[in-house]
Amino acid sequence: MKLKTYIMKEILLTQGKVAFVDDKDFEPLNAFKWYAMKRGNSQKFHASIGKNGKTVNLGLFETASQAREAYLKAKKKYHVI
Repeated sequence: MKLKTYIMKEILLTQGKVAFVDDKDFEPLNAFKWYAMKRGNSQKFHASIGKNGKTVNLGLFETASQAREAYLKAKKKYHVI
């Protein structure tokens, strides 16, 4: 049986951590600043956005892509130009 090889890229997080993402997802995800946060045993991705000088928590997500989508949706709502 031949195993499929995946090529992943690294996105730097705070606290010296990294997140591994698919090549196709790297560019759009790397446009954001990502944070490493410890919440119990959670291995989820946290999304937040700034509004009027305060941080709005958007939630915890299973994947970085889901966190990105939540951020982009909030950006349309809170950062209207």
